[in-house]
Amino acid sequence: MSKGLHRCLTSFSSMQPDTKEWVEIETLRRTYFCIYILSGLVTLIFAAPPAVTTVDARGLALPCATSDWMAKVDAMNWIAPKSVLYDEVMIALWSKKPVHCSEFGVRILSASVFLEIWQAQHGHGSWLPEDWRERHYIVLECLHDFIESSWIVVPFP
Repeated sequence: MSKGLHRCLTSFSSMQPDTKEWVEIETLRRTYFCIYILSGLVTLIFAAPPAVTTVDARGLALPCATSDWMAKVDAMNWIAPKSVLYDEVMIALWSKKPVHCSEFGVRILSASVFLEIWQAQHGHGSWLPEDWRERHYIVLECLHDFIESSWIVVPFP
């Protein structure tokens, strides 16, 4: 996906779109990350190289919270929800620093941890520390702590 959907999403990172543009951007973002998660599942099940890697996701904003996505908005008084970048969340995950992330973001992080391990095992770029093999439990501990902590905002309907 080196020239695909995710590249058009990076151009939207700093703009303040109107409601129609935001819905289009968020739809593309959610579609991209669904493909990202599915790519990870294909890698897990069939041991095939991932079609979408964690390198492809760098620089992209994670999807917003479901409550923001499903909210009815008044177009005149609307302000786009604040985005959290994938990079910020991954750095926070490995360094155990707090960051807020949507429930969809949690699913993306779970897929990312698996893809990071796969990429590191196969010599591809990774966020993992150099000595991750000796300290593999830290990878899982980071994800567990991240999900269990109050760092993640997971609103319930």
